[in-house]
Formats: sequence, structure tokens, C-alpha cells
Amino acid sequence: SLRGSIFTLISSALGAGILALPYMYKNTGLILGTVFIIIAALTALWSMYLLSKCSFRTSCHRYSDAVLQLLGEVSLVSGSRI
Repeated sequence: SLRGSIFTLISSALGAGILALPYMYKNTGLILGTVFIIIAALTALWSMYLLSKCSFRTSCHRYSDAVLQLLGEVSLVSGSRI
């Protein structure tokens, strides 16, 4: 079902992140690991800001619609934009 597949996808992504976090701290140390976490959080925040700005400017509510409007369709045969 859709609900089951979404739950599996989310639990897989969160599980991998939770398991990788202690390993990252072990390899980098407390200070550098914390710096990496902050950089990752700021990068995620910036990308969400850019996506929301793109959504408002294009009046698109789906990511695929915004990409099509901004970049155009790509021909599967030649790989060039139409």
C-alpha cells in the first residue's frame, strides 16, 4: 500500500541517518562533527528557501511542474531541451 511504502522509505532514511551519526562523530570528533551538522542544517534550510521562492515565483505547487516550467522538457532521443 502507499502508506506502507511511505513508512518504509521514511524509516529507512531515518534509520540510516541515526546509525551514521555516531560513526561520523567517532571519525571527526565532537567539535568538527558539530560543525558538519550545522553546515548540513544550514544547507538544508537554504535549499528549502530556494524551493519555496521558486514555488512562489512560478506558481507551481509540485516540484516536477516547476522544473518543467523553468528548464523545459528534455528530448529523450537527443538529450537536448525542446
